[in-house]
Amino acid sequence: MDDEPHENIAIEMLDQAFKQTHIYRFKMTIGDIRIKQFRRNINRLRDAIKADPANKDLVHQLDHLRKDRLNYELGEFEERTEHMPTDMAVRFEYGLRLYEVGRYDDAIVSLQQAQNNPKARVDALHLLGRSFMAQKMIPEAVDTLKKSLDEYDLAPSGDKKSKEIHYWYARALEENKNFAEAIDIYSKIIRWEIGYRDARARLNALRGQA
Repeated sequence: MDDEPHENIAIEMLDQAFKQTHIYRFKMTIGDIRIKQFRRNINRLRDAIKADPANKDLVHQLDHLRKDRLNYELGEFEERTEHMPTDMAVRFEYGLRLYEVGRYDDAIVSLQQAQNNPKARVDALHLLGRSFMAQKMIPEAVDTLKKSLDEYDLAPSGDKKSKEIHYWYARALEENKNFAEAIDIYSKIIRWEIGYRDARARLNALRGQA
């Protein structure tokens, strides 16, 4: 219903049910509701900032709320992996939050497991490659991001996910000194969307060096 008072009543009822039955599904549903509330409140603050971009108090509130959301979700999905250790969808969500907080070694462990889930494989490989990049394991990043592209059926389409994976694959190629290949990938990206991230500037810089 997107109505916080009713959601809070549901949380109370679910909490009572969990305490009485110890069925983890009830507690997990509480987590889902709270995650939904965090994200709704973040969207409201974003809208308020668009209407009043000079309001530093709103910007501070948004930054604080984002950190609270991430910390909550990190704890929530860590707990879920303990209760559902074989659920690779949960493992991916945990790996995503580990990546977002900069715990890259832990993220790599979680995402390496999550890639075994066919539904999450492409996204898990993508984040795994970026985690390798963050740890300066560049050859591993190149190989993993290439694998993510190869396994994404819509990679040639230039859709949102395709552009993102191509972009980070090009970044990994660039860091690995594979400049000619990186130029080809950046060129492909700007043919899809000329203003995508800083692909055009990176392409021009690499061509200038060449």
